[in-house]
Amino acid sequence: MLEPVPAPAAPVTMRDVARAAGVSQQTVSRVVNDAAAVRDSTRRRVLEAVQRLGYQRNDAASRLARGPRRTAARTSSSASSSATSRRDRPPAVTDHRPSPTARS
Repeated sequence: MLEPVPAPAAPVTMRDVARAAGVSQQTVSRVVNDAAAVRDSTRRRVLEAVQRLGYQRNDAASRLARGPRRTAARTSSSASSSATSRRDRPPAVTDHRPSPTARS
């Protein structure tokens, strides 16, 4: 008879780290992403909690949270393509204000 396999433990989340360090999830995010706006003492507490809990960044979740990236692909190698020439022109300026001579 086969022995039941224990379910894997849930991964450690930023929320878990935040609770352990006594800070907000945003502070954990700032520390993990190496933002400068965190006090050294707070940064140490968060990094200690990261180490103690074994937190590992979930890249798939990070990409999902950031949303889609806007990328443009160029399909024509011609420098004079209409897409290139449109992109290189400044946008047209449209003024919807009534002209000073058009009075009601």
